[in-house]
Amino acid sequence: MRVAPLLLPYWGRRIAKTKMTIFCLPHAGGSAAAYIGLARRFPAGIDVQPVELPGREALRGRPPFDDVAHLVEALGTELLNGFDGAFALLGHSMGAVIAFELAAWLERHGGPLPELLIVSGSSGAAVSIEGRAGCLDPAVVTDEQLTAWLGRMGGTPTGLLLDEEMRRLVLGVLRSDLQLLWNYRPSLRQLTVPLLALGGEDDAAVPLAELHLWLNRTSGGAEARLLPGGHFYLYEKAELAVPVIVQALREVSSGQ
Repeated sequence: MRVAPLLLPYWGRRIAKTKMTIFCLPHAGGSAAAYIGLARRFPAGIDVQPVELPGREALRGRPPFDDVAHLVEALGTELLNGFDGAFALLGHSMGAVIAFELAAWLERHGGPLPELLIVSGSSGAAVSIEGRAGCLDPAVVTDEQLTAWLGRMGGTPTGLLLDEEMRRLVLGVLRSDLQLLWNYRPSLRQLTVPLLALGGEDDAAVPLAELHLWLNRTSGGAEARLLPGGHFYLYEKAELAVPVIVQALREVSSGQ
């Protein structure tokens, strides 16, 4: 039986031949749909392809990954075998960890490298020797605590948390992602690709000092910037985030 790819052409369309494709990795508990609003704001020539992870939405029938290394191997293999063109990686929160490790996997395997790695809403400590930075223990945290945590972080419609069935689905995906992060052991690889670290000015979970920890994770040049908004500024303030990303892509493409 043919297994559907993870780097699937989202919304059922083929990946267009463009100057740049941005593969987007979701936050914990999130899905590819989180990037719909962001994708619509990019100019022509940049194709945004959200990555759907198993265990949710279109791939809800497939068991979720519980090991970051296995997940990035699957993603990296698809990039090696099924994609030809310039690309960037963008990951928000949990997605930043996956995007970083995917870039590291591609470097180790001599694969095509992203023109730019964009990490958003995540502390650089998450990929340091400590790992598990700010991660909740899925074996200990209760549903009530998770619901309260989601409320504090924002980004989840209140109606979903008030509906018992929807809350159960949301928490199920979130728990599987927390397990993925809890099992994660950083590769500690120093990258060579350019890196842009973005965060929200009002995100108490990821202050600027934590964002700056990303800067020493690559020798390819790195920048950290705060934008207006909280933890989910990337989705909620997409009109502010997209121009920053586009400018960074133009700079790396021109060799600046």
